[in-house]
Amino acid sequence: MKRAEENQVTTLIHKRDEHALLAPLDRFPAAREVDAFPSHGLSAAQKDFGVLITQAAQGQPQVLRRGRTPVAVLLPVDTGTLAHSANPAADPASARGAVSGQGDQGRGHAPRRIATFGDALGSMLASGPTGGPIFGLPGLDAATGGLQPGRLTLVAAAPSVGGSLLGLAAARQTALVDGQRVLYAASGPNQADITRRIISAQTGGDYSRLKQGRLTEQELRLAQELRQVPLSIDDGSELTAEAIAETAPYFPDLALVVVDRLQSTGNPRLPLSGDRLPSASQILATLARDLHIPVLAVVDSADPALLGLLDSDILLTLTTTETPSKFKVTVAERDFGTIGTAYLRPDLLHARFLDTGPADSAPDSRTMTVPEQPPAARPTDEHTPDDDTETEVQLQPGDEEDEPDSAPFPALKLLKDAVGRSKMHPIRVIRTEERDRGPWPLITEHMDGEPRWIHPDVTSTRVPHIRENGKRVRRDKIDVPETFGTGTLCLIDRNGSYPSACSAVPLAPNKLLHTGPLEAFDKASAGIYLIDIPQWTRTDMPHPLGRIIDRPDEHGRVWVTTPHIKQLVNLVRDDHLHAMPTIHDSWTGKANESLFKPFYEASRTARTELVQTGGDPYKAYKTRLSIALRLLWPKREEQRSPFWRPDWRMSMVAEASVRHWTVAFRAVQEGHTLLALRNVDQAIYWTPPDTPPSTYRIGTGFGEVKSKFVEAGETILEGDD
Repeated sequence: MKRAEENQVTTLIHKRDEHALLAPLDRFPAAREVDAFPSHGLSAAQKDFGVLITQAAQGQPQVLRRGRTPVAVLLPVDTGTLAHSANPAADPASARGAVSGQGDQGRGHAPRRIATFGDALGSMLASGPTGGPIFGLPGLDAATGGLQPGRLTLVAAAPSVGGSLLGLAAARQTALVDGQRVLYAASGPNQADITRRIISAQTGGDYSRLKQGRLTEQELRLAQELRQVPLSIDDGSELTAEAIAETAPYFPDLALVVVDRLQSTGNPRLPLSGDRLPSASQILATLARDLHIPVLAVVDSADPALLGLLDSDILLTLTTTETPSKFKVTVAERDFGTIGTAYLRPDLLHARFLDTGPADSAPDSRTMTVPEQPPAARPTDEHTPDDDTETEVQLQPGDEEDEPDSAPFPALKLLKDAVGRSKMHPIRVIRTEERDRGPWPLITEHMDGEPRWIHPDVTSTRVPHIRENGKRVRRDKIDVPETFGTGTLCLIDRNGSYPSACSAVPLAPNKLLHTGPLEAFDKASAGIYLIDIPQWTRTDMPHPLGRIIDRPDEHGRVWVTTPHIKQLVNLVRDDHLHAMPTIHDSWTGKANESLFKPFYEASRTARTELVQTGGDPYKAYKTRLSIALRLLWPKREEQRSPFWRPDWRMSMVAEASVRHWTVAFRAVQEGHTLLALRNVDQAIYWTPPDTPPSTYRIGTGFGEVKSKFVEAGETILEGDD
């Protein structure tokens, strides 16, 4: 025992024909996991040592503890190998299931077994469907055919895109739903991160709140229920591919190994990183073949040069698309190329991806014929939103041109005129050669701060719905617990959130200069700021920064625009936050809040007239509004535009999010129950029938809202497509 604990020596122990290895914990890191295997105090183990040897020899590892601390483990050993090792205790390969390298194959082995094609065909037909683990995402499972036994599947995604969530999806589906054993090897996230993500994804609870250690009763109940699920997590230090391959064979009926993650940038503290990844992938591929189970590894890069060095059988490349609510997964097979694609909907607030529906997932277009869309299903106008929801328009060639004189509302002309009036001589376009440095690469669509929040005690599900024009979409259905009392769902829809926000957007009309760390926010400046995420303890409202907090950097910090900084200042002033977060870095310029005000005033006047007219003129008005504001920062590089100011665009959207959140917070403070806060213009409350919260003004103008009432459990037809 002393040799194992202090000298890290493995000793062969036998009782008659039964053999076991008394090994240090580094030989079997999973033994450190609480309740993963039977454990025994040393004094008790001495009395029953013969029984423990028998149990270990039968394939059940036995953990030995000094007090509550594991110090060694009894492991099974393959007695067939003992004759080949004069000192099995010093030969790790003698342990049952150890993964051998190619160098172990000597010339004296038996001749290779060659199968005829008939034998192979018969074996394939007899085996039937693989029935391996799946992701639990129908579109992705259809594109991949599930996770194949004996194969290494790589999930490749750039940092912060969400590759780890696909690994977690497969682990959740396999262990929690299908009841099969999973080994989750975590090199990066720790067991606390993984546990919180599982609870968030299973319950729909706010992941950012769970990170603060605040769980609802429902989440606590689920946590208790999950204690017995067959999921084992190894987040020990110095986690190597060799350790994973050595540990995996000792798990009975193991169905899946997930490795989260392989880090492209070298880190001396992380063996699964840098130039060690090619050899690690070879070991993981060998593990999959030897145990005939799928191994799923996540790599934090989509760089083809790196991926070409890794020994994967299947490659899933996860990327963002022009639509923030849709991510793409490209499925490729080694030596064959792309075999399919799937689309997923990110739900990062709840640490998961959701399926977008069968229409968005398909085999590779080179091998399929797309039937012509029936006329009833063809959209009549790709731009036209069907209500006042802030719909993300898809810019088309020519949208950058000024509207003709006959247009009901020349939005782009008016926006250009508003900017041109300013005496601050705004810079409308940042030169192309400057866009890959300075503040510009730091600005992302996720800085909008949209809440996308559901009350932790409420259940929201997406259900299929067919719109009047034949388009298949998904909509929400909300179930409210009895503890909320009697009431109905009150749907609030804010009118023109984006153009309304243009009345006062704090931004810098000129270039942003690097102003670095700041002791305090300066009201005379505007730009972007790198801050710590402030702690938010309330469960009846989403975090003030919305989905910004879902993508912190390695230090737990996020970049925000001026509207969110000003919001935090106000919350600290009113004692809703303890203190302002530290500003670790900044890019700022002289502030201005009236740059878009003439555009706002023209939009408000036109709306008052056109909302009464309705029909095509009103649709054209909304379409041109959306196009003009999107042109502030076109998503596609090839899209021409009279503007290129990401900071202006994101400041405007952030201002809309802040206003949306602030009015909802005021309603909650007055005693109203908020069930959901979505995007920048939709809120759902639990109220008496026909009684919207008094903090909202009902009407058709900017700053006013429309209200509608729906019974709990009914499909909410309003929402994003």
